[in-house]
Amino acid sequence: MRLMKASEYGIHGVLYLALQPKGKITVLDEVAEAENIPKSYLSKIFQIYTKVGILKSYRGANKGFILAKPPQKITLKELIESFEGKFSADKCLLGRRNCANTGKCPVSLKWQEAVEAMSKVLEKTTLKQLMDSFDYNLNAA
Repeated sequence: MRLMKASEYGIHGVLYLALQPKGKITVLDEVAEAENIPKSYLSKIFQIYTKVGILKSYRGANKGFILAKPPQKITLKELIESFEGKFSADKCLLGRRNCANTGKCPVSLKWQEAVEAMSKVLEKTTLKQLMDSFDYNLNAA
């Protein structure tokens, strides 16, 4: 399983905002440059995060973005599902459209178990936890 670029960029962008001093409204250009994300792409990502209530946007002289809620209330699952959709194991891993073994297939059952476990981990992982364990030298590489 691989995340879409929008999810990857979104996590990086939101984490950058979360690591700013509390209350600081950060302009899009700063985030895009710091995280090496194309500005036009990041703009679309932040629009979606604003629409779903993760970010708050400001216009005018103090334009920019800020977290719409405390980092301990934003989960990694929420950030990812904003672009990937709900986690689900409803597609056959073997590529079958009409499988007679639905609910009995050992591959399907294990895949469902894996998706549920991943969903639980992402739901329990908050932006605050990521901030607290963030290695400030990650971007230096």
